[in-house]
Amino acid sequence: MNEIAAALGSLKVAFDISKSFVGLRDEAMIQLKVIELQGTIIQAQQSAFSAQQERSQFLEQAKSLEGEIAKLKDWSVEKARYELCAPRDGVLLYQLRAPDGRPHHYLCSNCIDNGSKSMIIRTPEVKNWHYVHRCPRCATEYQFEKYDSPGAVSYGSDYDPMEGF
Repeated sequence: MNEIAAALGSLKVAFDISKSFVGLRDEAMIQLKVIELQGTIIQAQQSAFSAQQERSQFLEQAKSLEGEIAKLKDWSVEKARYELCAPRDGVLLYQLRAPDGRPHHYLCSNCIDNGSKSMIIRTPEVKNWHYVHRCPRCATEYQFEKYDSPGAVSYGSDYDPMEGF
């Protein structure tokens, strides 16, 4: 009987060992699944981080575009205060539509077309018997104000040398 008890004891130990092998095998498989799950979680976190960065970039771009739209609206309102005029044939400038207390002035048509406002300034230069006006921003020259030579003097008189002949 001792031998049967010893055999049964050995079988029980073998069974426990085989159970522990199954447990070890299951634990190894669980470890592999945990590692696989952790990798998937890391990939999901990286994707979420990338999506968050992309969202931030879109928000920045939208804010920038909103600022540009506001500037364009403001510029449209300001530009509407001026009208295109021709102080001389072939010279196109912008001037105020209605005086608002500011001195009369002209704006450079080149700059207005490019979205900025620049007043034309008269220089002491003369070309083709007209003062040269220049835009300080883009250096475009305009000639429209007639130059009268300071040395040229005209006199008015009723005297007619041919009278009486």
